[in-house]
Amino acid sequence: MARDKAKNTGEGDVRQKCGGRKELTDAQKAENDQLSRETLSDFMLHMFWKEPFFYRILQAAHVRFSRTDVPTAGVSVSDARIDFVINPDFLSDLIRKDKNHVIGLIQHEAYHLAYGHCTLRWKPHTVANWAFDLSINTNIPESDLPSGAWIPGRRFDPIPSEDLARMTQEDKDWFKHLDDLVVSFPPKMSALWYYEKLLADEKINDMVQKAQELSDLLKELLSMDDHFEGDEISEGDIQVVNGILAEAVADAIRETTQRGWGSIPSEVQEKLRALISREVDWRSIFRQFTGRCRKSLARTTFKRRSRKCPGLHPGRTRRRTSRVAIFMDQSGSMSNDELSLLVGELNSLSQFTAFDLFPFDTQVVEDKKVEWRKGMTVSNFPRVRCGGTDFQVCVDFIHSRGQRGVYDGYLILTDGGAAKPTTGRVRRGYILTPGNKLYFDPDPTDVVIQMKGKN
Repeated sequence: MARDKAKNTGEGDVRQKCGGRKELTDAQKAENDQLSRETLSDFMLHMFWKEPFFYRILQAAHVRFSRTDVPTAGVSVSDARIDFVINPDFLSDLIRKDKNHVIGLIQHEAYHLAYGHCTLRWKPHTVANWAFDLSINTNIPESDLPSGAWIPGRRFDPIPSEDLARMTQEDKDWFKHLDDLVVSFPPKMSALWYYEKLLADEKINDMVQKAQELSDLLKELLSMDDHFEGDEISEGDIQVVNGILAEAVADAIRETTQRGWGSIPSEVQEKLRALISREVDWRSIFRQFTGRCRKSLARTTFKRRSRKCPGLHPGRTRRRTSRVAIFMDQSGSMSNDELSLLVGELNSLSQFTAFDLFPFDTQVVEDKKVEWRKGMTVSNFPRVRCGGTDFQVCVDFIHSRGQRGVYDGYLILTDGGAAKPTTGRVRRGYILTPGNKLYFDPDPTDVVIQMKGKN
């Protein structure tokens, strides 16, 4: 993705291995456009039937074709929107050479989305990209990967003679060093493992400390990806994107459990299941829930043009916010010790999300509402009820006429001991205290956050 376009790029732009792109006529471009669109539709249909996991993951992205935004293909994040951008000239070349490489491309991009590489802030960016590709490509058949792929335990493709003639001695030394390093790596390791090993290498570490970069030619030869760091995306946008991707992964796993995993290796299946397992840190799931409840407030603005183009012209600014209601079960079995587990996350998230806390048991105590603000402690939550527990009163309150449109989501902090409430329009989640569980099966749209620790 171009630097002036991308807010943050996914780590999956497959590079075309050629000595430069030839100028194409309008007729050739039109032919490539048609071939790319028709073939991509065919391959997405193939994914739907044969590889449902990858198909479901890519449904979270907006697929579009562009010759100006990206020279090859890739996933990127801009303004909390996930794009799968494809250059039709690149894709048509890939189709004509080996259609299996199109399958590898789609799987490569879907893995980046599933593992959330688009929103990770590992530095330096280039080394992080190498680690991401090493962890992904080890799970894709080599025959499906375009040339230039970093595969642990396998050497790079030989350098074409015309490119070898253009390389300096420093380029050749770097190529050999990285080739020897990658071939020494075991397969099937995590991105973090490869990232730490790369940074531990003395020569790479020296390059990082001196803020040096590989030459443009060497970058092209050593990568199947065009990675551009772009601008940092905001914490609010990261929460939104992580929430979207978490939901996409959960949907994909539910479907593949019924229809089959396709070509995904068994060890990768376990890793993917772990992404949505209740054993995942409950704090990260809580962040994903608030991210999915976030909405964008847009307004029209005007700014002055440059002297070469005077006058005012309209624009749009966006502010991301969300308002979440938290209902605290005060039925007697809930203690301040259990509530204190939530304090740290509420404090850190209150910068981006407003929280209204309501005590409840068999009714919601609206006049005791507490708006969460930075610095609040457990002592700010007085116990005002001590009866039974009824989740339905929370649902009725959120959907009442006076509260309609006020909240983007709500969470019920409880030990789970109540009957199942009805379904509503507003996103719902349950935060269960340690060692407890719901007395019923939640709705498919509900989020269940299991807190860890001792009760």
